[in-house]
Amino acid sequence: MPIFKMTFSAPEDCVTLVNHGCNYSCSFCSYRLREGVEPKRFFDMWEVKAYLERMNPSTVVIMGGEPTSWANIFSVARFCKEHVKAFIRIPHSNLSNSPPPEVDEIGVSLYVISKRKYLQLTGSQNSRVLSNIFKTYDQGTRISVSAILIPEFIGKDELIKVAEFIASIDRDIPLHITSYLPVPNMPWRRPSRDEMRDTVESCLKVLKNVTGTFITATDFTRINYMRMIQDVRLA
Repeated sequence: MPIFKMTFSAPEDCVTLVNHGCNYSCSFCSYRLREGVEPKRFFDMWEVKAYLERMNPSTVVIMGGEPTSWANIFSVARFCKEHVKAFIRIPHSNLSNSPPPEVDEIGVSLYVISKRKYLQLTGSQNSRVLSNIFKTYDQGTRISVSAILIPEFIGKDELIKVAEFIASIDRDIPLHITSYLPVPNMPWRRPSRDEMRDTVESCLKVLKNVTGTFITATDFTRINYMRMIQDVRLA
């Protein structure tokens, strides 16, 4: 699962490395709403390091698919710290593998605490994910957690359990809840704004920082997702 895209943003002084492929098979994955295109080529490690050294950014973002499944992530993280002196951020991870200790900040998707439901959703067990969250926190990496509200399946009560698990580590860890987007061949519906608001407010009784995003299929397909997380909040 190597890097197929590298970009540099001068205003943010940031290099983004985009990884291809994911080790999960999530039944609800919203990326089904986009057409998948196989990359034409992948970058060798020397090309990645040469690009990082040439751009010399203050921040490096590693994203796409599942970044922690990238075989060279430990080598690149060390290179970023030792040679580039950059802040390293992974905006999204299922944390099925522990990130390098050099990673400064990571966003973790924790869908549900129930082992049965997690397996049904992702095709994988969550026991390693839960232990890796503790391990990642203990190594000093700043963590934020994201979850999805899926009415009648992962409802408010399930997400309160997610909030309680996070609180057992640190009540200051942020939790962001996104509304489910219906995908082909799945029986679940999108939550209402009232359901989203009620869930966020309930989780705020457990954690200090809980936010929510209510999005549509049009939002997802037309708007940059990471910017949408920042800009499209619950009204």
